[in-house]
Amino acid sequence: MTNIDYYQHKYAILLNVNTLQIMACRYLLTLLKSKS
Repeated sequence: MTNIDYYQHKYAILLNVNTLQIMACRYLLTLLKSKS
């Protein structure tokens, strides 16, 4: 495994975590809107 592969792998994981966080935030926002 070369350095480039390693960094691409870490970057892909970071991107996945970011999208999960965005989805979680949107989900929480919709929950708050439906409550009020």
